[in-house]
Amino acid sequence: MKIELNKPLIYKDNEINELDLDLENLTGRDLINAEEELKTKGINISAWEFSRTFLISIAAKACHINSEELKNLSASDFTKVINEVLSFLAGQGLEA
Repeated sequence: MKIELNKPLIYKDNEINELDLDLENLTGRDLINAEEELKTKGINISAWEFSRTFLISIAAKACHINSEELKNLSASDFTKVINEVLSFLAGQGLEA
């Protein structure tokens, strides 16, 4: 699913105007790996599915961009991306 950005993201000297989130091809292992990676960094969260940090990590896996780079999205684009991931994980795709 494509998400059009309100403000371009500069990544590897390229201007990105939309993100292609390939959420459909994520697996449970991807979700667990994201959680384990965050725990390794000392980030402990009680409700992973509502954590912005966790959700942006999943978005990063889905669009193959480092989560640290995605944190540079404008606040409105960042929120749009994490809401899309949350909605997908809940089984309620926003673009349905």
